[in-house]
Amino acid sequence: MTINQKNFIEKDATNVLKGFALILMFVHHFFTFPDWYVDGVSYPYLLDFAEYMQGPSKICVPIFAFLTGYFYYYSKEKNMRYSARKITDVWFTYLIVFLVLLVPAVLFSVYEFTLENLVLEILGLYTPTMFFCWYVIFYITTMLVLPLYAKISERCCAFILMVLSVIPTMIYYTLQPVLTGLASNLLTFAVSFVFFPCVGIGFIFAKYGLFFEFNNIIKTKNKALIILIGLGLIVLSMFPRLKFFDPGIEYNLPVSDAVCATFFIFAVLLIYYNTSHKAIYKPIAIIGKYSLIMWFVHSLFFNQCKEFTQPFLYLPKQPILVLLWGLLICFVISFVLQIPINYILKLKDKAFKLS
Repeated sequence: MTINQKNFIEKDATNVLKGFALILMFVHHFFTFPDWYVDGVSYPYLLDFAEYMQGPSKICVPIFAFLTGYFYYYSKEKNMRYSARKITDVWFTYLIVFLVLLVPAVLFSVYEFTLENLVLEILGLYTPTMFFCWYVIFYITTMLVLPLYAKISERCCAFILMVLSVIPTMIYYTLQPVLTGLASNLLTFAVSFVFFPCVGIGFIFAKYGLFFEFNNIIKTKNKALIILIGLGLIVLSMFPRLKFFDPGIEYNLPVSDAVCATFFIFAVLLIYYNTSHKAIYKPIAIIGKYSLIMWFVHSLFFNQCKEFTQPFLYLPKQPILVLLWGLLICFVISFVLQIPINYILKLKDKAFKLS
């Protein structure tokens, strides 16, 4: 396999990774939270699947977090100007999707309007319309911290960087008894620190070329064998997140999220780079290209409109068909929204001189 010697994760592979992560996210949300179903939607035969696969499918978020840190290392400018451009890219995308999803909420008369609620939701701190808005706060806090993290990385070894990556999570869990009593909007802000170890590990892997080191361990040139190794690593990355022995115990602490996400990403890359006919990954790469918008758009099925939208989502009944149907709906909406989003982002960069 031919790999860019500067960056182990090439552009096409990036979209494939994001595509797989988004598919896992849809599985996670569509089928592992029975309490989210509205009346008329039920999958009793998936209750065991929901219980035991909720942890493994949640690896989707650590994957995105890892990639954020990984690609930040390769950015030419590691400063607040660059962070401002990336933050506003995500926030404007979020805002446009929010305004679109607000329309059915108003039409169905399910949106409880107050100025405070509207402002909080615009800021990503309130969830009636944008059910998964927490990612906005996570991304903002991450991009504000990363310039300092990058500066420190110039003088610190990998071990110190790993310790620094874990500190936000340690603070969160130390204060968790207090944080659980906070208003939901403040709790959303606090939770944004949980996934920073994944971001930090991603940065470290890019800085020290650790994926290249991992790849050098595999001596064989047999592509079929390498693909088998990749499949084994995927199982290995999922296993610590399974509920086993005692169903009440779940092995998916945020620090281990970083390790599991790292192995999962490396496994997918091994399989992708050693597949002769990469055209089979094209649909997944397309999903990955629109993953951010699709992430926001699928809030439509779990927000205040879910009494109206979930029956439409689960119309095919059969779980695999529901997954494909949900991906198609979100892709079509995202494909259309990408046009005004791109236009507005260009205007934004020009107006604020961020390009």
